[in-house]
Amino acid sequence: MLSTGKGAAEAPGLGGAEPGTGSRRDGHRGALSGEGRRQGLGVHEMPDGSRYEGECVNGFKHGKGRYTWSNGEFYEGSFYKDYKHGDALYCWPTGHKFTGKFYLNRREGYGEHLFPDGAPFQGLYHADKRFGPGVASYPDGRKDVGLWLGGRLLRLCTAVEEGFSLKNFPEYAAYMDPAATTASLSQPPTSVLQPEARADSVVDTDGDLLPDDFILPPGMESYSTDGDHLPLPPGRRKELDQLFYGELWEPDAYQGYKREPLASLPLQPRMLAHMHKHRLLAGNVGWDVEAVLALNRESFGPKGPLEVSSELLIQHASRGELQAVSKILQAGLVHPDVADSQGHTALIAATVNCHDDVIHLLLDRGVDVDKLNCEGTSALAACHVLYYPLQSLHTTLAETPSKTQGSRSPSACGNSPQISRREEDGSGGRRETGSKEENIEVREEVEEDAEKRVRNHHEEGKKERGSEGVPGVQRFIQVLDGHIALGSVQWKECRAQAAGRVQGKDEELTQNTSYDSACSVRSYDIQVTEEVMQRAAEALSRTGFPQRSDTQETVRKMAAMKIEHRVRLNTLKLLLERGADPNASRVPMPVLFLAIMAADNEAVRRLLLCGARTDIPLPPERKGLYPLHVAAALPGPAGPRITELLLHAITDPDARACDQNEICGRDTVCDSVSANENPNLKEGGRTALHMACQRDSDYQNASKVVALLLSHRASTDLLWSGHSPLSLAIASGNELAVEELLNGGADPNIPLGRRVGSALCAIANFNYHLGGNRTKLLGMLAKAGADILMPVMVGDVVGTAVDYAHYSFNQDLRIAITPFQALNMRERETFKARHQLLSMMGDMLRQLAGQREKENLEREQCLTLKSNTEAGAFSSSRSLHSCERLSPKAEKQRKPVFKFCYQCGRSRSVKLTACRCHKVFYCSRACKLKAWDERHNGECIRVTASADGIQKRVMLKSKTVQRPLSVKFQSHTAPKPMGMEEKVLESQVNPNENYSYN
Repeated sequence: MLSTGKGAAEAPGLGGAEPGTGSRRDGHRGALSGEGRRQGLGVHEMPDGSRYEGECVNGFKHGKGRYTWSNGEFYEGSFYKDYKHGDALYCWPTGHKFTGKFYLNRREGYGEHLFPDGAPFQGLYHADKRFGPGVASYPDGRKDVGLWLGGRLLRLCTAVEEGFSLKNFPEYAAYMDPAATTASLSQPPTSVLQPEARADSVVDTDGDLLPDDFILPPGMESYSTDGDHLPLPPGRRKELDQLFYGELWEPDAYQGYKREPLASLPLQPRMLAHMHKHRLLAGNVGWDVEAVLALNRESFGPKGPLEVSSELLIQHASRGELQAVSKILQAGLVHPDVADSQGHTALIAATVNCHDDVIHLLLDRGVDVDKLNCEGTSALAACHVLYYPLQSLHTTLAETPSKTQGSRSPSACGNSPQISRREEDGSGGRRETGSKEENIEVREEVEEDAEKRVRNHHEEGKKERGSEGVPGVQRFIQVLDGHIALGSVQWKECRAQAAGRVQGKDEELTQNTSYDSACSVRSYDIQVTEEVMQRAAEALSRTGFPQRSDTQETVRKMAAMKIEHRVRLNTLKLLLERGADPNASRVPMPVLFLAIMAADNEAVRRLLLCGARTDIPLPPERKGLYPLHVAAALPGPAGPRITELLLHAITDPDARACDQNEICGRDTVCDSVSANENPNLKEGGRTALHMACQRDSDYQNASKVVALLLSHRASTDLLWSGHSPLSLAIASGNELAVEELLNGGADPNIPLGRRVGSALCAIANFNYHLGGNRTKLLGMLAKAGADILMPVMVGDVVGTAVDYAHYSFNQDLRIAITPFQALNMRERETFKARHQLLSMMGDMLRQLAGQREKENLEREQCLTLKSNTEAGAFSSSRSLHSCERLSPKAEKQRKPVFKFCYQCGRSRSVKLTACRCHKVFYCSRACKLKAWDERHNGECIRVTASADGIQKRVMLKSKTVQRPLSVKFQSHTAPKPMGMEEKVLESQVNPNENYSYN
C-alpha cells in the first residue's frame, strides 16, 4: 500500500487459486467426479488444502457457499456452475476485504473495498477493476472523488481555473450542443449507449440465433471455466444477468454472441454505458453516487492526494512547466488523460497555450490525442477555434442566426489565457466580403450594431476631448496574418495640438537643449497611417524576438498577435503529425469546415491528407451542409481551388443538404406561379451546384466552381425550392455560369417547381434583379433549344413563358401603369428594357409556333397520303395533289391549334379576337394596330384575296353562268405560294366559327 494514495495498489489479486480455475487443475474436479455428481449442501475438502462449504448441483458449486484457500483467503457468496457470480464477500489474509458483486469470477458493479488501515474505497467495478464513479477515503478524512479507471482518477468533480471552453468565445458558443454541455453523468446520451448494440443485434437476429448448445459444448464447465475467449450465447447471458441483478433485472437490448458488446466503443462512451447499465443498483449502496455523477463533491470533505496531483498536472501543462509535468507522470499516480469536471485535460491545456514540448511529453506517455471535453471539443478542434477567429470565416447559412446574433460580442477571444490578453477588441472590425448572395450571411445586423457602438464610443470620446480643447481620433485597426483576420486593436492618434501647446510653453526652456532620448514620433512631422502601422507590425513580427501581447504599444500588440498566430499553426501541425483525428470532434463543427470557411487552401489540403472526411455534414439545425457546399459558396479565388481539392476526395458531388423545406430568398416576394408541387420533380435539399449557381457576385470564380462540379458529373436536373441550378444561375445574373451549364448538358426545358415555372420564366421574373443582360440570357436559352411553348402555371391557369413574363411585368405597378412621361430616367430605362424583353419573347413564341404548325401540317399530310395510298382510292396524280393540300374533310377534323396574340404572344388571361382573315388573333386593339403596321398588312391582304377568289369560283360554278375570261383565267391560275407565316395564319382559323371584329 502506497502512502500517497490508495489508487496505486487498488487491491490484491483474487486468490492464489480461484475456485473452478487453478484449484480445478490441482485435481479438485477429479476428486468430485470420483465421488459422483454431488447434490445439495455439503463440505468438500480439496487435496491442496482448500475447502468448500455450500450448495452443489450436478457436481458444480452452484448457489450459496464459502470457498476457503489454504492461505486463509476466502470467498463467501453466490456461485454459478463453479463461477463466482452474484453477491459475495471476498477477504485476503493481508486484511483487505471486498463486499459487492461478481460476474463470472470478476468484480462487477458497485462494491466496497476495505483496506487494512480501515479506509474504504467505494465505487463501480468492471472486469475486476475500478471503472466509473467512486470515492477513496483516507484515515485523515481526505477523499479522492471522481470517475476512476483502475487505480487512478480519470475525471475530477471540480473545474480547473482558466480551462478552455467555448462559453468563453460567445461567437462560437452558439455551435455547442446543449445536451452535450450538461455537467451531470446520470443521464448519458442514448446515442452513446445503443448504436453498437443495435447494429450487432440486427446482424445476429437476421442470421437466426442458434441454440446455446450449438455455441458452447454441453457440460463444458466440467473441465474449464476459462471462457473469456469464447462467445456468450444470449440464453446464457440472460440467465447470468437474472442471477446478477435479481429483481432489478431488465431485458438486454443486445442479442449477439459477444462477451463484451461495448468493448469496441471508445473509453468515455464505454464508461458512460457501463454506468447506465448499473444505474438501478446505485440506489442500494451506502454512499452518494448521484452526487458524483452530478460532479458535485461539496459533501465529501477535503481533496485527497490523487485529486490534488491531477489538478496540478493540468495546471503545470497549461503553464508549460515541462519538468513538473514529467515528475507527476513518472510517479504513476495520475492518469495522463485525467480531466476536470468540464473535461479539460492536460493535453488541451498545453495545446491552448501552444506548449509544444509538453504536448510531445504527454503524447509520449500515451495520452489520447482525440479525447473530447464535455462540450465535445478535442485538442485539435480547440486549436482550430483559436487559430480561426470567427470574424475570419466566411459564414454561411449553416449558422443559426438567432443564436449567433444573440451571442455575438465585441470580444473574439473570451478568457483564453493568451488570447484574452491580446484581443481586447476581437471582432470590433467589420469584415467586408465580395459576395451579396443570400447563402453567404455575414451577420450584417450584428456587425452594424457593433459599428454603432464603436461610433457612439468615438462620438463620446470626441465630446470629452472637445471639452478639454484637445482634438483626437480613436480608431480600430484590423490585424491580418495573411488573409486570416485575427481581430482588431485600438489606435489613438497623436494629439498634435496638445503636444504643440506643451511644446510652446516649454520652448524657451528647451531652446538650447536637445536630447536624442527625448525624441519620438511626436517630435517629428511624420504622418502615421494605418498602412505604415501594418507594415511595421509585419516587419516586427518577422524579427524573431518575442513580443508581449499586454503592451500598450499598438504596433507591438499587432506584432504579438501575428507571432502567436504563427506559433499556433506549428502546434496545429504538431497534433496532426502525432496522429490527431480531424473527424474526432464535431463541436463547434468539424475542423475541415473551419479551414474551408477561412479559405485556407493549405489547411484544407493538410487535413485531407490526414484523413479528414468529406461526407460528414453539419447538424440538421444548421442546414446539414457538406464541406463541398461551403466551398462552392466561397468568394474569391480560394473557392475553385478548395472545391477542386474536395472533389478529388469525395464520391458524391450531388450530396444534398437538409434545407429542402426552405424557400429561396428571391422567391419570397414572388407569387406569380402556383406553389403546388409536382411529385415527379426531383425536389430536395441544395447540392453544391445550387450553391455555386446561387451566388450573385464574383461571377468568374463562381463559374469556375460550376465547371469543376460539372467535370465531376454533378447533376443539373436536381431541384431545390423549385429551382434547378440553371434557373438559379439565371436568377443571379451569372451569364458565365449559365454558359457553363448549357455547355455541360443542362436541359433548359426541365419543369421547375413553385414560383419558378421554367428557365425562361426565371429570365422573365422581374423580381429577380439580375446583374446580367436578360436579352443575352434569352438568346443563350433559345440557342440551347428552350421551348417557349412549354406549359407553366401562371396563377391558377396554364400558360406559356410569355404569359408569365407579362404577369410579372404587371406586378410592378409603378412601371406597368404609370405614364412614361411620369417616370424618372432610371425607371424609363427599366421600362424600355422590360418591353424589349417582352417583345423578344413574343417574336420567339410566334416563330416557334409557326415552325410547330408547319411540322404538324406536314406530318398530317404525309399520314393522309399514306392512308390514301394503302386504300387505293386515289390515282397517282391525285395522290401527288393531295400532298400539297389536305382534303376539306381532313382539315375539318384537325384539332384546334394553339391560339395566341399575334403581336405580344399572350394566350391566357386575355380575350382573343380573330382578324378579318380568320388566321390570327389579337388580345387588344393596340396589338392589332401594331401587328398590322409591322407585319400583318400584306399577309392579311394575300390571305383575304385568295379566299375571295376561291369563294367566287364556287358561286359561279353553282349558277352555271359563263364566267368572264379574266375570271376564268384567274380561277385556273394556281395561287401564289404562301410563306410560312401565311400558312400559320390560314391554319389557325376555322371558317365555321363566328368571330367578332374590332
